[in-house]
Amino acid sequence: METFNIKNFLEKFSLILVDKEDIINSIKDLISKEISFEIKNESIKIIKGVVYIKTTPIIKNEILMRKKIILDSLSTKIKNQKFIDIQ
Repeated sequence: METFNIKNFLEKFSLILVDKEDIINSIKDLISKEISFEIKNESIKIIKGVVYIKTTPIIKNEILMRKKIILDSLSTKIKNQKFIDIQ
């Protein structure tokens, strides 16, 4: 019988977490470059392909005006996840 190795089991989850952090960093970089304003990682959440950004109304309007360009850039930069909308 094969022994259960907790390290190998937990490694799967660490890869998922690193991927999520990388995706959020990529989203932050793309949006910051597009609107010329820095967004914090803590203000970005991804739920079922929708990117939620918690920020001031002025910055949110800038992001939403450029939503199509940002979504297109995200789909070309991050191939392993599909983004449907930005809110």
